[in-house]
Amino acid sequence: MDGDDRPEPMAPCLQLGTFAKLPTELRFLIWEYLFSEIHKIPGALSILYCSRHLYKEVSSLLYHGITHIIKIYGVYNSRRWLTVHLMSRRLALVWDLKDVETARRHLHNFPHARTPRKQIVVNNFPSQDDPGQIVQLWQRINQFIDIIKKLPFVPHLRVMLEKSWYREGKPIESIKYPTGCRPDQDIVVMSFLRLSDWCFSVSPQYGTMITNEPDLSDASLLHKTIKQVDSNKCYRIKSKSGNFHGDEWLADTRLFLDRKLDVIPGPSAPFLRLERFQHWYVDGNSWTSAYERETTDHGSSHQLPAGSEA
Repeated sequence: MDGDDRPEPMAPCLQLGTFAKLPTELRFLIWEYLFSEIHKIPGALSILYCSRHLYKEVSSLLYHGITHIIKIYGVYNSRRWLTVHLMSRRLALVWDLKDVETARRHLHNFPHARTPRKQIVVNNFPSQDDPGQIVQLWQRINQFIDIIKKLPFVPHLRVMLEKSWYREGKPIESIKYPTGCRPDQDIVVMSFLRLSDWCFSVSPQYGTMITNEPDLSDASLLHKTIKQVDSNKCYRIKSKSGNFHGDEWLADTRLFLDRKLDVIPGPSAPFLRLERFQHWYVDGNSWTSAYERETTDHGSSHQLPAGSEA
């Protein structure tokens, strides 16, 4: 560990017993070794449950300078729902969370207040031959947001698009919207309008394109005047601006993608259709469908534009 990256060592605590007799530097080396094995050895940090004094000593080291990064993928993978990175100058941990319940446990148990630097990275734009990937991204991002909204401490999120979601100078649109344009980058970024404390960032070149290309203002919401740029070069989007209303846009997008999922080609769509109807009827007595009820509620609150097709 670099000297300027280490928190101030704490005075040995009497409650640490014999362990307190070890020099602080040696204790830090022990902790660093355990940190590096967190997701290789089961129960690597179980010792921290034994004593709040142990946890108090090591917590400043464990979370010092760490950025909590969550990467969300559109590629269908039954063994990887999202990927977690804990990154600092001394630490680099990466592991996959296999499903939504595993992700929920991680997000609920993680000490968000101790790690203010948090990034949500959408790691890949959908394949041109597999439009189901943008549906997968939409679903996972919104499930992720559902979890975040229920946390006792809702962290500030910095959403990042890892690559330019453009092809031949135009925003990628995996599934053609019947009236106008609904590019993939909008479907990804605008989902976070459901949260109150978030921003999104892109590469400098991509940011220049978003800011300085008026000809693209009709092709993507990211080019419209609903954005603000803060001192950290991070874009902020208003949920309402002019004729744009975030809640209506999100409801419309959900219905649009859900209807298109019935007909789009590619390897991901069949798996997503199977998942969608797997738990459609959950009440064996009245045969009510949570999926049908949700779709009906969204449809009655906001109708699709005239001319929309399934």
